[in-house]
Amino acid sequence: MEIKFVGIVLSNIDYREKDKLVNIFSVSDGLVLGKLKSVKGASSKLKVLASPFCLAEFTAVKAKDKMTITGGEVIDTFFDITSDIEKYFVGCCILDFERKLIANDNELEKHFKLLVSVLKSLSYSEENAKLVLIKYLLEVLSISGFALNFECCSACKNKLNENAFIDIIDGSIKCGNCVGQKYITVSREEKEFLNQVSNKNHSIKLNYNNEKLNAILKLLGNYVYCQFDYILKLEEILKF
Repeated sequence: MEIKFVGIVLSNIDYREKDKLVNIFSVSDGLVLGKLKSVKGASSKLKVLASPFCLAEFTAVKAKDKMTITGGEVIDTFFDITSDIEKYFVGCCILDFERKLIANDNELEKHFKLLVSVLKSLSYSEENAKLVLIKYLLEVLSISGFALNFECCSACKNKLNENAFIDIIDGSIKCGNCVGQKYITVSREEKEFLNQVSNKNHSIKLNYNNEKLNAILKLLGNYVYCQFDYILKLEEILKF
């Protein structure tokens, strides 16, 4: 049976001598595994459809539980991401996290729209790549039901006027009186910055430097690990 669907390539692996298996995020079906035949050759017309970041309408033949990609109409390759090493690592971090999230999340349309939007920002805007990643993480955490809320302590409900603490055991945000023995400290400055980013008010000028962005990414990486038992691919990004 021939089918068509719109999706974004998240990753690929070599399969046999000339083929590739591709993980595609389909807005209708979530994570889809498809086979592309004879795409390792330089002259293959389907080669682009195996490339991570490729947004396309794919044509496929499905037989039982196996899918073979037979063609497709490319919508965007987001080429500028692959031509800039920092953007590339940020993009790969996002694709890998999405692969983790959509396997257990029902908000596929929201995830897909956010992914397309963030890839456009990475590829076509002049915005700092690390800041794009921070904005993405805050938004995707909200979609997945794990939004960072620094208004009040999750235990005693008192306002968090100074530092906040992420409880490593359950990932909740608490005050100093309620948090357990294992925690991640979120400074008042970091709270204010994250709140400003989450606010989406374009009139607010964000003040940051590379050191601050790295600190925020490490904090978010720790929070993601607490909630999803997943390690964000930040190692190469933090070297810039």
